[in-house]
Amino acid sequence: MNQTESSAGKVLSLQTKLFLNDGISENNKKNVILLNQIVPFILNTSHYMTDLMYVLYYLAQKQDDTFSNANGTCTSHREELLALKNDICERVYDLRTGFRLLLDSCELDHFETPGKCRHLIDKVLVISIYGVNRFIFQELNRLNVDFKEEFTLQMQNCLLGFVNLYKFLNKIPMNKQESQMNDLQMNVLVSVLQKELLPIWKFQLDLFNCKLFNEISKDKDLINMYREATNDCAVDVNKGEPFIRYVNWLKDQIIGEMTV
Repeated sequence: MNQTESSAGKVLSLQTKLFLNDGISENNKKNVILLNQIVPFILNTSHYMTDLMYVLYYLAQKQDDTFSNANGTCTSHREELLALKNDICERVYDLRTGFRLLLDSCELDHFETPGKCRHLIDKVLVISIYGVNRFIFQELNRLNVDFKEEFTLQMQNCLLGFVNLYKFLNKIPMNKQESQMNDLQMNVLVSVLQKELLPIWKFQLDLFNCKLFNEISKDKDLINMYREATNDCAVDVNKGEPFIRYVNWLKDQIIGEMTV
């Protein structure tokens, strides 16, 4: 278990106390309820960004290092894609580190905690994720890959769900203002998050992940790179232990030592 998962476990422990009505005041219960909606948004955003890193790496390997004219203008976007991948990797690291440090340093049922957690995903990060998606859309069209239409649609669904959640969470009054919400208002907000926005977005993210790794597991160029690097001669890397070895190798290439 990594440190981020351990910190999230603290939230689960607090959820148990809330369920048992164990020494948590009515106002503090609202803090915990809000935090329980924000934590999965943060964790799923981290997973979403990680999948975007895989897409950027995949597209970088599809680049043809040719020159388009006599002036030597390169048409390959390999370096730009890899630079974006590294930028997203740093942002994921910062998000996970900030999340862990915040949960380790504050009282989880304090009225300021939900707002502090919410602000981990700020406008700068949203703009960055939007920009990466836009660049990926352009590259999918430019490279004219076979699965671009289906894949682009799935990415649009994920981006839309992310933006909707970000906007919705940022409209919820937090800090001392939340104590002014009555139980009915709180229940409505939580219901929308728990039963609609969060599960629908999670479903889209899972589908995106499945489509992504389905393509990666069939890509001959990536598989050849893997075989050359590891001398793994398994006939089929689409399932079982060979698939696990292949995915672990990809993880090392794309993410490296990021474990926070």
